[in-house]
Amino acid sequence: MSTSVGIVAYFLTEMGYPIAPLVIGVILGPMADQNLRRALMVSGGSFAPMFTRPVSLILFLVIVLTVLSQVPAWRRLTRRARAKLFARWRKAGPGHGAEGRPGDGDETQGDDHTGETDAREHLEHKGRVASEESASESVKRPAKQ
Repeated sequence: MSTSVGIVAYFLTEMGYPIAPLVIGVILGPMADQNLRRALMVSGGSFAPMFTRPVSLILFLVIVLTVLSQVPAWRRLTRRARAKLFARWRKAGPGHGAEGRPGDGDETQGDDHTGETDAREHLEHKGRVASEESASESVKRPAKQ
């Protein structure tokens, strides 16, 4: 077993993969298998107790979200959702309820959008609003003669 793991580790190192996950998997894999079998025997073959306990449910959800985050379709879906939320924030403008304040988590922090860009867009929006307000005030006031 150790020779085969060593050969796999050598090739993974050559291809640039980290070895630590392989070592953790080799060490913890048999222990996880034993404990899963034990839990299934205690519960009579049912997986239900594993999802009714808060800790195991949270761990299961973290694992599922980690796997989903690597699927391209999921990435596109979450990127679109973040874009819609950010567009809604941009339309509402700053100071319009909870979704209008910067820092509420509505900003996208994806591959193509950074916090610096968000701040710049916020300042540009603020400048447009201020110039529109001053223009509307000058139209409303009658000129002094």
